[in-house]
Amino acid sequence: MDGQELYDLNTEIRGGRALDETTFYVLANLAKAKFERSRAWRKLVKKNSDNSATSSTTNATEFTLPTGFIKTLPRRTMKLVNSSGAWKDYTEVPFERWDEYKTQAGCFTIDHLNSKFYLGGTVDQTYTINFYHSATTTALATAVTWIFPEEFHPYIAFEVAVMDELGMDYDEKNARQGNANSDRAEMILRSAIKWDDALARSSLGI
Repeated sequence: MDGQELYDLNTEIRGGRALDETTFYVLANLAKAKFERSRAWRKLVKKNSDNSATSSTTNATEFTLPTGFIKTLPRRTMKLVNSSGAWKDYTEVPFERWDEYKTQAGCFTIDHLNSKFYLGGTVDQTYTINFYHSATTTALATAVTWIFPEEFHPYIAFEVAVMDELGMDYDEKNARQGNANSDRAEMILRSAIKWDDALARSSLGI
């Protein structure tokens, strides 16, 4: 479903009361962000290879986080790979403990405030930094379709209805409908989580 179809569905959910389009897309993108940041979805795993580490790289060398970065993955999120295919795993450590780890090879840290990351220790040759992470998707708009399977798209429309009925346009009648719509949104989210869990198990061969 593209943005227009989600807008139309939201209007139906709200009994034909159409939201202002600008307001709808602001709320729709808030709903999208809530969904995408709720877990490390397999659908959002992205590989960034824009940066390289060389023998001159130090623990003070700044690298810019990938565009659309949400968070690192739970395991093996960064690999340094050389031209022959040899690789080194790097493990994230907290930025506030960087002074403890910065001399240790195999560690990296993220300065989220400034959207930078740093590698610990030194490297002996040139490596491509393969950074696997969760990334945001394109902002919803009239002709933009969310990348998740279409069966989960109604989550956006129901969640926008909840934001309106339990927030901006709150009254006793809307509260009753808003609670029902919240239940529907949660039902869709639970279904999406089961699907994502299956993808994760499949990737691990279990």
